[in-house]
Amino acid sequence: SDRYAVTAFDCERLGSDNLRWIKVIRKMRPKLPLIVMSKELDNRIGGEIHEAGAFFYQQHPIDQRVLGEVLLGALNKFHIQFSSV
Repeated sequence: SDRYAVTAFDCERLGSDNLRWIKVIRKMRPKLPLIVMSKELDNRIGGEIHEAGAFFYQQHPIDQRVLGEVLLGALNKFHIQFSSV
C-alpha cells in the first residue's frame, strides 16, 4: 500500500526541464494527485502540465487557504481517507 496521499512539485521556474521531472513523477506515482507550484510559468508549458497529469497548478506566492482546499479536493476526488496523526 502507498503511504503517500498527494505528490507536490515546487520549483523556481516551470520550463521544459521541470516538465520532464513532472512526467517522471507521474510514472512513479500515477495514482496520486500531483500539485505543481512555481514562481514563474512558461505559458506554452501550462497546457503540457495538465496533459502530463497534474491535478492542480499554483503560482507563487502560495495561498495557504487555496492550497488547503486543493488538498482536500484531491483527497476527495481520489477517495483517499485522511486521518490526522
